[in-house]
Amino acid sequence: MTTEAESMPLADYLVSKGVDPAKASVLGAQGDSISRNRGMGELERAFTQPAAPPPAVRIQPATPDQATAALREHEQSVQSAHLDAHFAPPPDASYYQFPHSIAPETDDAIKADGELRAALHAEGFPRHVVEGIGEELARAARTRMERQASVRATLERWYGRDTDANLRLVDGVIDRLIAKGGATADFVAAMAPHLDALSIDSLVQFAKHRAGRR
Repeated sequence: MTTEAESMPLADYLVSKGVDPAKASVLGAQGDSISRNRGMGELERAFTQPAAPPPAVRIQPATPDQATAALREHEQSVQSAHLDAHFAPPPDASYYQFPHSIAPETDDAIKADGELRAALHAEGFPRHVVEGIGEELARAARTRMERQASVRATLERWYGRDTDANLRLVDGVIDRLIAKGGATADFVAAMAPHLDALSIDSLVQFAKHRAGRR
């Protein structure tokens, strides 16, 4: 007995089942050669029945060691990102802020300040590192000024109205040593701001002795 599918061309049959005509024409041409070896019923099922769903993928749960390793990797990634942000330089050198007490005032100082900022930025220094050093320098400068004021007050008690004249003698000794250059100049330039009252008085007496005024 002939079935409905076997009594009409395959393309027409597929169209009757709702297949797009253009697609049915292509499938019909392919099916004509296949139908010689396979029954029309089987051919119908091949073209009209939905495909079988893919097999389910079974997800293997992580072992404790794998879970620990994944957690450690995540923590390291977060920490690395935090450190990168913490030590990142500012967008440009102008973002560095120094205390007003050490702000440059002369043209040469302003030029040197710009060169310093550019060098620090080129090295990738973050703001908190540079500005922390700036604060420390400002504190050191304040301490030095306060100390110098205290030393000056002591010398004025000792020398009275001869204070400025005696200090000029000390400046002369220091200037002659700095003029020698090299390591001597570096040492004296670094030492001079830290002289206490007794050291200054020793230099005063030395200078007077050499000058034959004592």
